[in-house]
Amino acid sequence: MDANLKGPAFGKDDFPNGSGLRVWEFGVGDAVGLPTGTSLRRVGDGRYEVTAESPFRIRLGGAKLRASVDGQVWRDWPMQADNWAQFQDAELAGGRLFIEAVKE
Repeated sequence: MDANLKGPAFGKDDFPNGSGLRVWEFGVGDAVGLPTGTSLRRVGDGRYEVTAESPFRIRLGGAKLRASVDGQVWRDWPMQADNWAQFQDAELAGGRLFIEAVKE
C-alpha cells in the first residue's frame, strides 16, 4: 500500500460479493470499513421483502416464519431462541429474500 495515497486504497469492485478479506493483509495504521445494510419492505399481508448485504437476524411479533427466494415457493424457517430467525449469506439469493410471518 502506498502511504502517500490520498483517499481509499480500494474500490467496491476490488471486493465483489462472495470474496474474502483477510485481516492480516492490513498493517499497523491501516484502516478498513465494511459498510453493510439490511432493509425490510412490506409487500403484502404478513409478507416482506428483505434486501441484505450481510447475514441478519429478524423477529416479527413472535410469529413463526417462512422464507422464499422467489416469492412463490415457501418453506418453514427454523426459529432460534426467543423466536429469532437467522439468515446467512447462502440463503440470500442475490441479496434478496422474501419472508412471511405465520401466526399460530
